[in-house]
Amino acid sequence: SLRTLCPDPDVFAQEYECRFVSEYGSLIDLSLIDWYDELPNGNAVNYLGMDIGSKSDRSAIVTAKKINDIIYVDDIAMLNKVEYERQLQIVKEMHSKNNYTAGYIDQTGIGSAFAEFVYKNVSAKLKGLSFTSANKTPMYEKLRSLIFEHKIKFNSRFKSLIESDFKNT
Repeated sequence: SLRTLCPDPDVFAQEYECRFVSEYGSLIDLSLIDWYDELPNGNAVNYLGMDIGSKSDRSAIVTAKKINDIIYVDDIAMLNKVEYERQLQIVKEMHSKNNYTAGYIDQTGIGSAFAEFVYKNVSAKLKGLSFTSANKTPMYEKLRSLIFEHKIKFNSRFKSLIESDFKNT
């Protein structure tokens, strides 16, 4: 029904499907991304971020490790049409394995109850965050800054996934 209300396919793809319509309109220039194959040795601080989806949408969980001054994005889990109970089980398993120092779960709309449950029952370190324009702008600016300063690197096993998102728009 949203698609019929949005007559421009590019606007729908960008706003509702989270696709980059053009490299110019994308958050970052793909050529600036630094890749890695293996994590370096050192004490890691673990982070988790999650965008909640429903039965008709997908959820995404991104985990990262900060070692020295660099953040290493080490996992991107795309959960396609996975029910909430299974998503909750996945977050519990991931937290018990990695003991996240901090994390944010999208509590906008359908994610509200999920984020609250995780905070109360899994870890108070995993907090809800409303993905409003006011909150997204500083997050985007921080990510861009980290990329430009070469302070964030992405595991090379996600290179084709990230590149395909840029090319398939």
